[in-house]
Amino acid sequence: KNTSSTYYYADLAVKYLTLAKNNNYEAKDISEYLGYSYAYLGMPMESISAFSDALLTRESDALLYAIAEQYFKCKEYSAAEQYLDRIIKNSSDDDEILKSRILTANIYLEKGNYETALKEFESILEKYISLMQKERENWMSCFNVLKMMEKGIPFSPSSARKSRSVFPMSWRESMRTNS
Repeated sequence: KNTSSTYYYADLAVKYLTLAKNNNYEAKDISEYLGYSYAYLGMPMESISAFSDALLTRESDALLYAIAEQYFKCKEYSAAEQYLDRIIKNSSDDDEILKSRILTANIYLEKGNYETALKEFESILEKYISLMQKERENWMSCFNVLKMMEKGIPFSPSSARKSRSVFPMSWRESMRTNS
């Protein structure tokens, strides 16, 4: 949320980060913070320039995404897609990949490629649902181990794997019996 006070602080950040850079102050993250400040102030081209300088020091998925987001704001979709493709193909961070795929789908929408956008959104949803299922299974394993410990069954990795057969009730059933 842009308020006058936060805008003021972003403006001050640009002022002092630029001053530090002009006075040859050495810090690896000056350009990155400058890029975020410019982005916050609604100055996408300045933001892209600062982020590009930051890429020379250190490349990260977050930095690549920030650049893509600024190109998206400038309606330079092909440039944005190049950065997003790098994240999607090379990242090991599921959250960054998910954000990049969502922005890619939005680019398809903006370009009028509705069928491609729909396929991308459906693919994202499919993967998200499968990730949620995996997390639910992990949560259930933890829940069942806690139930085993509560009943005095010693914990071991093999007992955790067996926990589903020891306590087959679902978490919803268990919540009903505990209320």
